[in-house]
Amino acid sequence: MLVASINWPAIGSLLGSVIHPVVASQELKLEVKYDQIKLSITLFPVVEMEDKVLLAAPPEGLVENLWLESFYRAEVSKVKELDAGDSGARQRCLHILNGVCKSHPALHKLSGSPLTHVVLHLSATSLDWAEESLADRFQQLLEELVGYLEKGVLPSYFNPKINLFCELLEEEIDEMGFMLYRAILEPELLLKEK
Repeated sequence: MLVASINWPAIGSLLGSVIHPVVASQELKLEVKYDQIKLSITLFPVVEMEDKVLLAAPPEGLVENLWLESFYRAEVSKVKELDAGDSGARQRCLHILNGVCKSHPALHKLSGSPLTHVVLHLSATSLDWAEESLADRFQQLLEELVGYLEKGVLPSYFNPKINLFCELLEEEIDEMGFMLYRAILEPELLLKEK
């Protein structure tokens, strides 16, 4: 309905480019051509209702719900609020862990959101997030993450009914858990790219 109701060529001409919707796709995809540059853009409709932000999810496999609740704003503001309240290093710890996961092939599927929720869960039990405790908190964060991976369940900090690992395959969870378990004993493994 959205593809048919918008005049994509007119929008494209205003932007000095050519925009065509990909009609056969289950997602709302646009192909954008500007000079020699070609982009493929997937659009996800967002609905805001009261204090909830819902993101339309593309159907994959067995679909329980076509709408996912987005906690991005709440995640960012909660981590900042906690750090501001105790001059903590949660954001720095999260930044380091995100960087490690993005650069390591076995961990690249651990995105920012699940890692943020691990930090938030750990913040509820570990109160000392001072800069000088960064190494201890990082080690503890790895241990917590291994525990969640062993269970195959990472409950959302904001809604414990939501498992943030639900989109990962069991083999991926096992591989990441094993890698992080080894990294607790040999931290230099996190710095090696394979």
